[in-house]
Amino acid sequence: RRAVTADGLRVARVRAAEVPSARERERLDPAAAASHAAVERQRNRYLVVDALTNATKAGDSGNMEEARRTLMDAMRQVETSSTAKEEMGKALMEDLKQAMGQMRTAGEYKSSGHAVVRMRW
Repeated sequence: RRAVTADGLRVARVRAAEVPSARERERLDPAAAASHAAVERQRNRYLVVDALTNATKAGDSGNMEEARRTLMDAMRQVETSSTAKEEMGKALMEDLKQAMGQMRTAGEYKSSGHAVVRMRW
């Protein structure tokens, strides 16, 4: 059985039941699962560095709401990643929580939080 795409390309139809789930693919190919986890760890590291950089910039300009929103978005993404429960995932979450603590108010950030956030990251 074939289907025709919008541009006229004929492709084979695949039933959803024929496509293995992510968990099943990992069981069938453990090396691919390990590779996926390594990529996920690196993606989370990049995500956190980017969030901390952007939150610091927002804090420097006095936009504490934007700084906190940036950190919260990163926290949600790390929390829902497949490597969230690993040591690195937990450490990244702790870094984000500490940064969030330094960005409660503009006054607090300017007096001490700014220096703490810059020293750590």
